[in-house]
Amino acid sequence: MYNLLTHSRKASEADHLAFSTSACLLLYYLKISNYFGSSASRESDRELNDSEVLIGRLLYHILEVNQYNTQEIHQAVAWNQDKGITTSSIGCAVNPTIALFNHSCAPNTIRASIGPNTIMVATENIKKGQEVKDSYSYQFHDKLIKTRKVHMKERYKFDCKCEACEKMWPMYEFMTKSVAKPGVTAKALHHIKKMYATISKLSAADFSVGHYDRIHTMWASYYNELNTTLE
Repeated sequence: MYNLLTHSRKASEADHLAFSTSACLLLYYLKISNYFGSSASRESDRELNDSEVLIGRLLYHILEVNQYNTQEIHQAVAWNQDKGITTSSIGCAVNPTIALFNHSCAPNTIRASIGPNTIMVATENIKKGQEVKDSYSYQFHDKLIKTRKVHMKERYKFDCKCEACEKMWPMYEFMTKSVAKPGVTAKALHHIKKMYATISKLSAADFSVGHYDRIHTMWASYYNELNTTLE
Protein backbone atom coordinates (compact mmCIF):
# COMPACT_ATOMS: atom_id res chain seq x y z
CA MET A 1 0.00 0.00 0.00
CA TYR A 2 2.82 2.41 0.88
CA ASN A 3 4.22 2.32 -2.67
CA LEU A 4 0.97 3.12 -4.49
CA LEU A 5 0.67 6.31 -6.55
CA THR A 6 0.20 9.60 -4.64
CA HIS A 7 0.33 12.33 -7.35
CA SER A 8 2.17 14.56 -4.88
CA ARG A 9 3.61 16.77 -7.64
CA LYS A 10 0.20 17.28 -9.22
CA ALA A 11 -1.60 18.15 -6.00
CA SER A 12 -2.92 21.68 -5.57
CA GLU A 13 -2.26 23.92 -2.58
CA ALA A 14 -5.77 23.10 -1.37
CA ASP A 15 -4.94 19.38 -1.57
CA HIS A 16 -1.72 19.82 0.44
CA LEU A 17 -3.55 21.92 3.02
CA ALA A 18 -6.31 19.31 3.39
CA PHE A 19 -3.83 16.44 3.77
CA SER A 20 -1.69 18.39 6.24
CA THR A 21 -4.65 19.42 8.38
CA SER A 22 -6.02 15.87 8.46
CA ALA A 23 -2.59 14.40 9.29
CA CYS A 24 -2.14 16.88 12.15
CA LEU A 25 -5.59 16.07 13.53
CA LEU A 26 -4.93 12.32 13.39
CA LEU A 27 -1.55 12.83 15.05
CA TYR A 28 -3.21 14.86 17.80
CA TYR A 29 -5.68 12.04 18.46
CA LEU A 30 -2.80 9.57 18.67
CA LYS A 31 -1.05 11.78 21.22
CA ILE A 32 -4.06 12.24 23.49
CA SER A 33 -4.80 8.48 23.34
CA ASN A 34 -1.28 7.85 24.70
CA TYR A 35 -0.05 6.17 21.49
CA PHE A 36 3.48 7.50 22.04
CA GLY A 37 3.51 6.69 25.75
CA SER A 38 6.16 8.34 27.91
CA SER A 39 8.17 9.37 24.83
CA ALA A 40 5.49 11.84 23.67
CA SER A 41 6.46 15.50 23.42
CA ARG A 42 5.05 17.89 25.99
CA GLU A 43 3.07 21.08 25.49
CA SER A 44 6.01 23.06 26.82
CA ASP A 45 8.30 21.63 24.11
CA ARG A 46 6.32 23.51 21.41
CA GLU A 47 7.50 21.09 18.76
CA LEU A 48 7.14 17.43 17.86
CA ASN A 49 9.82 14.88 18.60
CA ASP A 50 11.37 12.62 15.93
CA SER A 51 8.90 9.75 16.46
CA GLU A 52 5.89 12.07 16.13
CA VAL A 53 7.29 13.72 13.01
CA LEU A 54 7.82 10.29 11.43
CA ILE A 55 4.25 9.18 12.20
CA GLY A 56 2.92 12.54 10.96
CA ARG A 57 4.71 12.08 7.64
CA LEU A 58 3.39 8.53 7.34
CA LEU A 59 -0.15 9.73 8.01
CA TYR A 60 0.19 12.41 5.33
CA HIS A 61 1.49 9.85 2.85
CA ILE A 62 -1.29 7.34 3.60
CA LEU A 63 -3.90 10.08 3.17
CA GLU A 64 -2.48 10.79 -0.29
CA VAL A 65 -2.51 7.09 -1.14
CA ASN A 66 -6.14 6.77 -0.02
CA GLN A 67 -7.19 9.74 -2.13
CA TYR A 68 -6.22 8.07 -5.40
CA ASN A 69 -6.31 4.34 -4.71
CA THR A 70 -9.56 3.59 -2.88
CA GLN A 71 -12.54 1.88 -4.46
CA GLU A 72 -16.11 2.76 -3.56
CA ILE A 73 -18.30 0.04 -2.09
CA HIS A 74 -21.93 0.05 -3.19
CA GLN A 75 -24.98 -1.81 -1.97
CA ALA A 76 -27.75 -2.98 -4.29
CA VAL A 77 -31.03 -1.40 -3.22
CA ALA A 78 -33.48 -1.88 -6.10
CA TRP A 79 -34.03 -3.44 -9.53
CA ASN A 80 -35.84 -1.83 -12.45
CA GLN A 81 -36.41 -3.52 -15.80
CA ASP A 82 -35.56 -0.34 -17.73
CA LYS A 83 -32.77 1.07 -15.55
CA GLY A 84 -31.31 -2.12 -14.11
CA ILE A 85 -29.85 -2.28 -10.59
CA THR A 86 -29.84 0.84 -8.41
CA THR A 87 -27.00 1.04 -5.91
CA SER A 88 -26.00 3.35 -3.07
CA SER A 89 -22.51 4.05 -1.77
CA ILE A 90 -21.81 2.75 1.74
CA GLY A 91 -18.06 3.40 2.00
CA CYS A 92 -14.63 2.86 0.46
CA ALA A 93 -11.98 0.14 0.53
CA VAL A 94 -8.25 0.06 -0.14
CA ASN A 95 -7.34 -2.90 -2.34
CA PRO A 96 -3.64 -2.50 -3.30
CA THR A 97 -3.79 -5.09 -6.09
CA ILE A 98 -7.00 -3.80 -7.68
CA ALA A 99 -5.60 -0.26 -7.49
CA LEU A 100 -2.96 -1.28 -10.06
CA PHE A 101 -5.56 -1.73 -12.83
CA ASN A 102 -6.05 1.15 -15.26
CA HIS A 103 -9.34 2.99 -15.62
CA SER A 104 -11.69 2.84 -18.58
CA CYS A 105 -15.10 4.45 -19.03
CA ALA A 106 -15.99 1.18 -20.79
CA PRO A 107 -14.38 -1.43 -18.50
CA ASN A 108 -14.37 -5.15 -19.15
CA THR A 109 -14.71 -6.02 -15.46
CA ILE A 110 -16.96 -5.18 -12.53
CA ARG A 111 -16.08 -5.18 -8.84
CA ALA A 112 -18.14 -6.98 -6.23
CA SER A 113 -17.66 -6.83 -2.47
CA ILE A 114 -18.39 -9.94 -0.43
CA GLY A 115 -17.87 -9.31 3.26
CA PRO A 116 -14.32 -7.97 3.71
CA ASN A 117 -13.24 -9.20 0.27
CA THR A 118 -13.46 -7.57 -3.16
CA ILE A 119 -13.49 -9.61 -6.37
CA MET A 120 -13.22 -8.54 -10.00
CA VAL A 121 -15.51 -10.32 -12.44
CA ALA A 122 -15.06 -10.18 -16.21
CA THR A 123 -18.08 -8.73 -18.03
CA GLU A 124 -16.91 -9.91 -21.43
CA ASN A 125 -14.50 -12.43 -22.93
CA ILE A 126 -10.96 -11.10 -22.35
CA LYS A 127 -8.46 -12.50 -24.82
CA LYS A 128 -4.86 -13.35 -24.03
CA GLY A 129 -2.80 -10.16 -24.09
CA GLN A 130 -5.86 -7.90 -23.85
CA GLU A 131 -5.81 -5.32 -21.05
CA VAL A 132 -7.99 -5.95 -18.02
CA LYS A 133 -9.69 -2.61 -17.25
CA ASP A 134 -11.46 -1.30 -14.17
CA SER A 135 -13.75 1.72 -13.76
CA TYR A 136 -12.68 4.18 -11.07
CA SER A 137 -15.89 6.14 -11.21
CA TYR A 138 -18.26 7.13 -14.02
CA GLN A 139 -18.88 5.01 -17.11
CA PHE A 140 -19.68 6.26 -20.60
CA HIS A 141 -23.30 5.12 -20.56
CA ASP A 142 -24.40 7.20 -17.56
CA LYS A 143 -22.33 10.42 -17.74
CA LEU A 144 -21.45 12.86 -20.52
CA ILE A 145 -17.85 12.75 -21.75
CA LYS A 146 -17.17 16.31 -20.54
CA THR A 147 -18.40 15.46 -17.04
CA ARG A 148 -16.30 12.30 -16.95
CA LYS A 149 -13.13 14.00 -18.13
CA VAL A 150 -13.41 16.89 -15.68
CA HIS A 151 -14.06 14.48 -12.81
CA MET A 152 -11.13 12.19 -13.68
CA LYS A 153 -8.79 15.18 -14.02
CA GLU A 154 -9.81 16.73 -10.70
CA ARG A 155 -10.20 13.51 -8.72
CA TYR A 156 -7.49 11.27 -10.17
CA LYS A 157 -5.14 13.78 -11.88
CA PHE A 158 -5.12 12.30 -15.40
CA ASP A 159 -6.75 12.83 -18.78
CA CYS A 160 -8.87 9.82 -19.68
CA LYS A 161 -8.01 8.48 -23.15
CA CYS A 162 -10.00 5.26 -23.06
CA GLU A 163 -11.77 4.00 -26.18
CA ALA A 164 -15.13 5.40 -25.06
CA CYS A 165 -13.65 8.89 -24.62
CA GLU A 166 -11.47 8.86 -27.74
CA LYS A 167 -14.37 7.71 -29.93
CA MET A 168 -16.87 9.87 -28.01
CA TRP A 169 -19.34 7.09 -27.35
CA PRO A 170 -22.79 8.51 -26.46
CA MET A 171 -24.74 7.86 -23.27
CA TYR A 172 -27.36 5.13 -23.51
CA GLU A 173 -30.20 7.65 -23.62
CA PHE A 174 -28.67 9.28 -26.70
CA MET A 175 -28.14 6.06 -28.63
CA THR A 176 -30.65 6.10 -31.47
CA LYS A 177 -29.67 2.91 -33.23
CA SER A 178 -27.50 -0.18 -33.03
CA VAL A 179 -25.20 -1.29 -35.83
CA ALA A 180 -25.12 -4.98 -36.64
CA LYS A 181 -21.83 -6.64 -37.50
CA PRO A 182 -21.35 -7.73 -41.13
CA GLY A 183 -23.09 -11.01 -41.86
CA VAL A 184 -25.51 -10.85 -38.91
CA THR A 185 -29.01 -11.91 -39.92
CA ALA A 186 -32.37 -10.42 -38.96
CA LYS A 187 -33.11 -13.66 -37.11
CA ALA A 188 -30.02 -13.17 -34.93
CA LEU A 189 -31.06 -9.59 -34.11
CA HIS A 190 -34.56 -10.75 -33.17
CA HIS A 191 -33.02 -13.40 -30.91
CA ILE A 192 -30.94 -10.74 -29.09
CA LYS A 193 -34.01 -8.57 -28.48
CA LYS A 194 -36.04 -11.51 -27.21
CA MET A 195 -33.15 -12.64 -25.02
CA TYR A 196 -32.90 -9.16 -23.43
CA ALA A 197 -36.62 -9.05 -22.64
CA THR A 198 -36.58 -12.52 -21.09
CA ILE A 199 -33.48 -11.94 -18.95
CA SER A 200 -34.82 -8.59 -17.72
CA LYS A 201 -37.98 -10.26 -16.40
CA LEU A 202 -36.06 -13.14 -14.83
CA SER A 203 -33.57 -10.74 -13.21
CA ALA A 204 -36.36 -8.84 -11.49
CA ALA A 205 -37.62 -12.07 -9.94
CA ASP A 206 -34.14 -13.35 -9.01
CA PHE A 207 -33.10 -10.03 -7.49
CA SER A 208 -36.06 -10.06 -5.11
CA VAL A 209 -34.96 -13.40 -3.65
CA GLY A 210 -31.20 -12.84 -3.75
CA HIS A 211 -30.20 -15.14 -6.63
CA TYR A 212 -27.37 -12.82 -7.69
CA ASP A 213 -25.21 -15.62 -9.12
CA ARG A 214 -27.95 -16.57 -11.57
CA ILE A 215 -28.41 -12.92 -12.59
CA HIS A 216 -24.70 -12.67 -13.34
CA THR A 217 -24.70 -15.89 -15.36
CA MET A 218 -27.67 -14.80 -17.49
CA TRP A 219 -26.28 -11.33 -18.27
CA ALA A 220 -22.80 -12.70 -18.96
CA SER A 221 -24.34 -15.04 -21.54
CA TYR A 222 -26.34 -12.16 -23.02
CA TYR A 223 -23.32 -9.88 -23.43
CA ASN A 224 -21.34 -12.66 -25.08
CA GLU A 225 -24.14 -12.94 -27.62
CA LEU A 226 -24.30 -9.17 -27.95
CA ASN A 227 -20.57 -8.89 -28.71
CA THR A 228 -20.92 -11.29 -31.63
CA THR A 229 -23.95 -9.48 -33.03
CA LEU A 230 -23.50 -5.72 -32.67
CA GLU A 231 -20.62 -3.32 -33.30
